Amino acid sequence: MAQSTRPHRRLQAAWLACAFLIIAYAIYSSATRTGLAGYAMKVQMDLQGTSSESTTMLLTMGSLAIAFVILSAIAERFYPPLRAARVEAARWKCTPGSLTWTWVAIICAAPALIGGILTAALYESERQDAQAQVYSIDLRTQPAAAPKDARLVQVTGAIARPYVLVYKKTEDQKVTHELFAPLTSGAGHDPIRFIVHTEAPEAYDGKVAWPDDFRHKEAVPFSGRVSRALPAFVASGLRAKGAKLDPSCILIDWKDLRYRQAGVAGDDMMWLVPGGVGGLVSVMLIPVMAIVKVMLGRANRRQAAGMHA
Repeated sequence: MAQSTRPHRRLQAAWLACAFLIIAYAIYSSATRTGLAGYAMKVQMDLQGTSSESTTMLLTMGSLAIAFVILSAIAERFYPPLRAARVEAARWKCTPGSLTWTWVAIICAAPALIGGILTAALYESERQDAQAQVYSIDLRTQPAAAPKDARLVQVTGAIARPYVLVYKKTEDQKVTHELFAPLTSGAGHDPIRFIVHTEAPEAYDGKVAWPDDFRHKEAVPFSGRVSRALPAFVASGLRAKGAKLDPSCILIDWKDLRYRQAGVAGDDMMWLVPGGVGGLVSVMLIPVMAIVKVMLGRANRRQAAGMHA
């Protein structure tokens, strides 16, 4: 019996690993708005003029899942033992006694573990930001360049208003607008090397209150964190307007650093959110999975009693 369970256990482990990889990539892609998530947002904006974070996540995960199923079918066609192992695993997984307390513990602990990892990563990022040097760049007097290891910058430049992009985003009936503003020296037609990004909510009257720095026509300093991954829909939108992008173009997530406390990590404590959400989900799963386990155990005992009768 032990040998017969090895193929489906290995297959289940492989499927579980692939599922975690799909979820991890979907989260990363949606957070950075690059790769599949970037194109998913572009499709939404082209079709309906707005995008949703939840829809973007679902489209990204759905596309990856469909691709995985197709690749699995192709692999099974060229390597038939994979199909036999999958069929055996499916039959074994449907038996009432297949859910052990070990699997219950793994399922319940998974959200807390993932949330804890994300919280640790976000805290480390906040800590590095708090200790990072702010590099100052003035596009009017010096070449537009930033060190490769720069995390925080302050770029003085004028907004190239003909190339400004504004996107509408809806989530849970909350409407926000994202602004992508290319910065220039104010003279000439140099390639765009810096784009400042900010987000603001829409008021009840439909108006958006952008930060004061984005209202100036002259060159002003824009500070924030460097995000080198430029979303696909932003790059295509700028090129559609005729903008010339430098290959080293970087995105700056706008944040006023004038009152920054150097060495203090996570002033807003937002890095605690993933851990808290993951822990709450784990706690909610404990009674649910315990009930499922007990019910399956009873069904298994009834089935065994019927076979001996």
